[in-house]
Amino acid sequence: MVNTGLENQEVMKRFFSGEMSEEERLAILDENGSADVVKKYWESSNFFTVDKDLPKNVERTDAEKIEDLIKQGEVNFAIDLIKGLGENISDYDKFIKGGRIDPKGRPWPSTFCTSIKEASSWDWGERDVKLYEMFGKLVENCPQNVSRDLSLIGSPSTLNLSENGAEGYYSAISSFPLLRELTIKESLENLSSKCPNLRYIDFRRFSGSIDLSMLSGCEKLSEINFMHTSLKNLSGFPNLQSLKRINLRRCWYLEELESMPDSSSLEVLELHDCRELKTLGDMSRFPSLSRLNLLGCQNLELPENIEDLNISDLILPSDTEEK
Repeated sequence: MVNTGLENQEVMKRFFSGEMSEEERLAILDENGSADVVKKYWESSNFFTVDKDLPKNVERTDAEKIEDLIKQGEVNFAIDLIKGLGENISDYDKFIKGGRIDPKGRPWPSTFCTSIKEASSWDWGERDVKLYEMFGKLVENCPQNVSRDLSLIGSPSTLNLSENGAEGYYSAISSFPLLRELTIKESLENLSSKCPNLRYIDFRRFSGSIDLSMLSGCEKLSEINFMHTSLKNLSGFPNLQSLKRINLRRCWYLEELESMPDSSSLEVLELHDCRELKTLGDMSRFPSLSRLNLLGCQNLELPENIEDLNISDLILPSDTEEK
């Protein structure tokens, strides 16, 4: 940041007029002492367009100014300011008031975010994702001294992203170091690096085809629930060292299991009512398997040695009920 008042004034004119790129704004905000200069000009409102219907002598709080920016479509600019000003924003608590992660792991955006969604000109198809993404960024950049719901402090252990647009919250948060259980309905990026302690993932609400390679590197993952998904095979499924249980019940489009790689750790394989399943492949590639449920797999051609594999809990297609 430059030193003279006149030079600072010129920089701030460009900063608040939108002439600067996102990279330029963040570079200024990252400089030592810059936040104080930005805050000074921010409070003066000399370079900030506020609600034109308000009398000029009406004071605007920091949150109200940022709200105006977002309503004008300057969402990235507003987030840049929040990142840079942080604890200097006097009423930051307004941004996240009413927001929480409920006991089932579902993020619920704050009242502020919901009001912005209603006032915004966002395209209908992206409104929900932007809502959750904005809430996630506000949580991610929340100063430690700001009061908030306890569920927003630290990393959750359970996260349910089954609500429309909730994947935006995941994308806005840099990491979930304590997350153990995750429910998703859309593909997610950087799963292994953002959720290094993930143990369980639920795909039951997943829409469309599943890119199984997203699970690569999730070395602590021990259970996966694919029930009711549209999987036809397990191509791209990675070798996961800690995997113990896979639920493929009622995957009515699943045709074969040969594409699933070897697993020395797998103990339970649920294939109940996979009606299109025709082949399993060599089941000796699962030496730890103790339960195999094939009930209702009416088109399955069983391997000749299926009963010689020492699977203690083996349920065949011809059985009448589960054990």
